[in-house]
Amino acid sequence: MAQFNLITWNIQWGRGCDGSVDLRRIADTARATADFDVLCLQEVARNYPDLPGSTGEDQFALLGGLLPGFAAAEGIAVDVLGAGGRRRPARRSSSAASAVANSVMSSRPIQTCC
Repeated sequence: MAQFNLITWNIQWGRGCDGSVDLRRIADTARATADFDVLCLQEVARNYPDLPGSTGEDQFALLGGLLPGFAAAEGIAVDVLGAGGRRRPARRSSSAASAVANSVMSSRPIQTCC
């Protein structure tokens, strides 16, 4: 039976107890906690500048850069509607629309279905 180390963590869009949003601190703390194979993160945000401490950064892309060699999968949980009931548009600096989601990062390939 294969064994692996898994961390699950609600990162609240990377905001620490000090109110600062610092994704490097999240990645460093996860690595210091365990030599993980799978990292499951909740409340990862993209294009939500109204969240305290956030600039609306694409946290999925930033975390991917901080954890090279890990495959990533997103599970969108919140997609806020914009004007006229349409999907909230992407920021100019990002090609992806707004989202708060779960992110699974794995040292092994991730297969998706459906």
